[in-house]
Amino acid sequence: MPKEKPSFRNAVPALLLLTGVFFVNFLARTVLGPLLLPTSERLGVGLATAAQAFVALSVGYSVAVFGAGFLSSRIGHHRTICLCLLLLGGSLLGLSRTTTLGGLLAWVLILGLGAGLYMPSGVTTITTVTPPSGWSRAFALHEMAPNLSFVLAPFVVELADRLGAASMTFAWIGWASLAMGALYLWRGPR
Repeated sequence: MPKEKPSFRNAVPALLLLTGVFFVNFLARTVLGPLLLPTSERLGVGLATAAQAFVALSVGYSVAVFGAGFLSSRIGHHRTICLCLLLLGGSLLGLSRTTTLGGLLAWVLILGLGAGLYMPSGVTTITTVTPPSGWSRAFALHEMAPNLSFVLAPFVVELADRLGAASMTFAWIGWASLAMGALYLWRGPR
């Protein structure tokens, strides 16, 4: 019996899930900018000192992107994406509770490591679940995530600030990452 060709329509639920994963991943990194000032004030350090977090984020991200292929070849793309979300969620929860500059830098480094694991496995998964004729549409959908993140991050921080809980923004996104990880573990393409 011939194997049925995959259709773009059948791939849409998986693509929406992957776009949601990428959105949470990107939001976790994007929200650091608007939260840097309140975070530096909470830690009692200057803004320039707290900005070292961007270096830690970049180092973690770069190391993870470089090593993601080695990891995913051992544990698979599905588990790599789940690990990405677990690291994101854990690091954001840690960030929400840290009281030292060293803690900030360590948690942001882990955030970068988690975030960097996603892209190689995400791209591979997209090309696996989508027929080649639908790749342009699939990536167009997937690439909405960073744009939405850039637009929504300041609003998320402003809303949290108005609710008197700006410091909880990291925790909220951390819990969203963990929830997305559970959803991906359950329903994500393998």
